[in-house]
Amino acid sequence: MFQQLFMRIPRLMNADNEKKTIVLKGIGVSPGIVIGKAYLFDKFDTHVSFFHLSDKNLVPQEIKRLKRALKETERQLQELKAKLHDLGGMEPLYIIDVHIMIMKDRRFIDTTIENVREKAVNAEWAVRMTIDKYKEIFDKMEDDYLRGRISDIQFVGRRILRNLAGRKRETADGIGEGVVMIARELSPADTAQIKIDKFLGFATDFGGKTSHTAIVAQSMGIPAVVGLEAITGEVRTNDDIIVDGSAGMVIINPDPEVLRRYEEKKRHYQKLEAISLNHARMPAITKDNFRVDIGCNIEFTEEIPFALKHGAENIGLYRTEFIYINRENLPTEEEHFASYRSIVGVPGLAWTTIRTFDLGGDKFFSDPKLGRERNPQMGLRAIRFCLKEVGLFKVQLRAILRASAYGKIRLLFPMISGVEEIRQAKKVFTEVRDELVAEGIPMDSRLDIGIMIEVPAAVIVADELAK
Repeated sequence: MFQQLFMRIPRLMNADNEKKTIVLKGIGVSPGIVIGKAYLFDKFDTHVSFFHLSDKNLVPQEIKRLKRALKETERQLQELKAKLHDLGGMEPLYIIDVHIMIMKDRRFIDTTIENVREKAVNAEWAVRMTIDKYKEIFDKMEDDYLRGRISDIQFVGRRILRNLAGRKRETADGIGEGVVMIARELSPADTAQIKIDKFLGFATDFGGKTSHTAIVAQSMGIPAVVGLEAITGEVRTNDDIIVDGSAGMVIINPDPEVLRRYEEKKRHYQKLEAISLNHARMPAITKDNFRVDIGCNIEFTEEIPFALKHGAENIGLYRTEFIYINRENLPTEEEHFASYRSIVGVPGLAWTTIRTFDLGGDKFFSDPKLGRERNPQMGLRAIRFCLKEVGLFKVQLRAILRASAYGKIRLLFPMISGVEEIRQAKKVFTEVRDELVAEGIPMDSRLDIGIMIEVPAAVIVADELAK
């Protein structure tokens, strides 16, 4: 009801305080409504100016500037990694590692230096050219998760630009309680260092449904809108602000009537939420007395508290692809184990269903040991890729079995199309289990194994697969 009204009047002058009422539309990633004061975080302007190096003697100096900024960026990231190490949780440390790998990647560095040398442009513009080139590539990717990973490259780019400008990154130490965080985008480093419960809501220029801001907001039950594009340029600290995470809308400096209506809307939403939470932990039983287990699908450990709060009894699907993405080498068995161990045996969750990775060789961008398939959607991906790269498959299975000693795990194979694939996958599983038994490593040797029915061929032979 409010959206049509607001879209007709995107910018109004508030007669009482002479501040503009501004309405911005983005992507609602965590539902709910908050009304509060804005806090503009990390206000560094990453606008880049272009300079042509007419004097060729300036090129070596500009390359030196760039290399100094790269070195300082690496130092800062390593320092941040050390600080985060004691805070717990694998995801922030893992993503910091990803950022370090990106800025140390030879293609990234060489492309940027070549921009300075061949295009005769300043270092800042050269960095922007490189980021824009990567964005063009990522924007063409069909996979939503991979497409969203351009944010990691952009984050590294902004750090380099900041160091080229000689600016320090703002910290969240002085932020007061009960404010709405406004930022270009929140990185894992930001959210790992701040107390999330200080904030009523989030609103960011960048990000999508799979961005880190979205995941954190959902896990904490904090309303959030991302992908607003220009909110950091429109809002000032202490501006009145409304964040409607359900509608994907942000209103800056609302007039009294809009404020009144949203207060009413907020109370209504909170009432419905309270009713929902009161029933969330009740058993789900059909009219004919059939008990239904309620599970949740997750990709990160931060999503578990929100799922539990809203009645999840188990993890119905834990996606494991994130540990493989954006890295120059394959994850070790210990990295796998740490990830799975962090979600197994959580109080309140009866079991965790772990899906073996659903990727193809095309997703392992930097590892030359893994071949590329021309059309992975039709060829080597998921279980077929696992059966081709058995060594890689065994590393994951070993870690899953080891984690099963700490809580109930169910194993799920994706993209199964026929009985023979199940037989081969179970054969590899049995080999791994026997190896661990021989090594005396504790585990649940009788964990349940299932498949995901998602290929048309599997539907046709479902009765045979069930045997």
